Amino acid sequence: MNYSDSLRDIVILIEKNNKPILTFINFDKNKEFCFKLFINNENIALNSNTDYIKLKKTEKIRIIIGKNINSLKYLFRNLIYFNYINFIEFSKKCIFDMSFMFCDCSSLEFINLENIITNNVKNMEYMFSGCTSLKEINLSNFNTNKVNNMSHMFYKCISLQKINISNFNTENVKYMNNMFSECSALKQINISNFNIDKAENMSGMFSKCSSLKEINISNFRTNNVQYMNKMFFGCSSLEEVNLSNFNFDKVIDMKFMFSGCSSIKKINLSNFKPKKRINIYQIFYGCSSLTELSLSNVYVNDIIFIHNLISISISENILNELNKIVENNDKK
Repeated sequence: MNYSDSLRDIVILIEKNNKPILTFINFDKNKEFCFKLFINNENIALNSNTDYIKLKKTEKIRIIIGKNINSLKYLFRNLIYFNYINFIEFSKKCIFDMSFMFCDCSSLEFINLENIITNNVKNMEYMFSGCTSLKEINLSNFNTNKVNNMSHMFYKCISLQKINISNFNTENVKYMNNMFSECSALKQINISNFNIDKAENMSGMFSKCSSLKEINISNFRTNNVQYMNKMFFGCSSLEEVNLSNFNFDKVIDMKFMFSGCSSIKKINLSNFKPKKRINIYQIFYGCSSLTELSLSNVYVNDIIFIHNLISISISENILNELNKIVENNDKK
């Protein structure tokens, strides 16, 4: 029987020796698809009211997606005893939502996504969030042309050491907040191809990426970004960041932006010409290695919490430079 042709929605088959022993079918097309596999050691149930089925490592869960399904939201969420997921065939082209798809799969070490088609996906928020055992992920085949939300996409992937997203098209993405937040093992990331023309929220984007030593964002055009707070918060290995091409016209919040960047020596904010009041509370707090700061265009009347900017633990040269900015503006 061809389930994909005969059913409108979802079929989940739990198989023993290639024979189905438990079948779950979702027919309610009026509700957003959301199911959960409940795991207890090697036992599995499709929901909290279903009897647990004993599984062995050689047995498989087979998921067949009907032709009318358009969302895979929450599909594998909290599958804490799974360490490998392989998509042998995935030809669906009508899926628009993959948010939370692998969220909190804390034992997952490898995902084969080579056969995933993402041409029409719009939402990828929290897609891999909490995959704390995932060390590497290849998304080179992902088509992200229509994606508008990548918020928390790799949040708390604490074992992730490298990631290939050089093919990502981000021209329609509005939300990148906490996208790589707490990827504490991530040492390098290539996002030089990112188009962020429509991005509005980049708060916490790289926060607590404590192993990240360098990042190239010189091509970022931030014309529509409003939130940059905690963008590099806790990036304790980061030594230099160049924001000379950033546009701050619409930014309203930059608090804690570089807070905790204890290794950073150079920050280029030479293009910082705010047109409105910006919250820069403790923006450089804990930047104890900072020796070079290009911040010549700051006007105290246009920012708030300036006292927290100049009373932090940074080098004497930087402190003197900031004091001069304050004194010059006080005279005007």
